[in-house]
Amino acid sequence: MATQTSNPPKAAKAAPAPQIKPLKPILERENFIIIGAGILLLIVGYVLMSGGHQKPTEWKTEEIYSFRRITIAPITVILGYAVIAFGLMKKTKQQETK
Repeated sequence: MATQTSNPPKAAKAAPAPQIKPLKPILERENFIIIGAGILLLIVGYVLMSGGHQKPTEWKTEEIYSFRRITIAPITVILGYAVIAFGLMKKTKQQETK
């Protein structure tokens, strides 16, 4: 009977380890300042919108329909959302150089 001798498997060469690059933040300090200003505008807008002490028995008071609550507060809130969106989409210096 013929015996077969098995050759041991050759050691495979180890692949070089991939280089891991450090993660860079997507947003920079300037973006966070803009987003913070937008959040501050939101808070101011909602504070302007609040108020109007109304008794449960009264249905309609003119305090609710004031110029501040109907016009200024919604514009401030919408402006706050727009500033937040701008802060999120503004290109950072790293992205501009690429």
